Amino acid sequence: MVLSSPLARMSPTFPDASSSTSPKVKSSTEIARHPEFYFSDGSVVLIVERTAFRVHQSVLARHSEVFSGMWGMPQPKQADLYDGCPCVELPDSVNDFVDVLRVIYDAL
Repeated sequence: MVLSSPLARMSPTFPDASSSTSPKVKSSTEIARHPEFYFSDGSVVLIVERTAFRVHQSVLARHSEVFSGMWGMPQPKQADLYDGCPCVELPDSVNDFVDVLRVIYDAL
């Protein structure tokens, strides 16, 4: 199953690579970890409305053309980090994003 329409409006925010010479680390005091979708072995952190989702980049890419395309884009040299993983801020609502992740992960 490939998801495209629910995620079509996602426009990730990547940090400006020219703004710093070292990665910015997001403060964990500003952002809460999602209780269901924060995996210790996740490879990327997606931040939605100050909620962190540590998920698997390959799983998202496999099930979503939007994420597959996002990971295929050139990434800034100095990406923001959260809990040691690259992070991307998404403009979606937490409830909508949780629904998308449930479709992706619970279908496995």
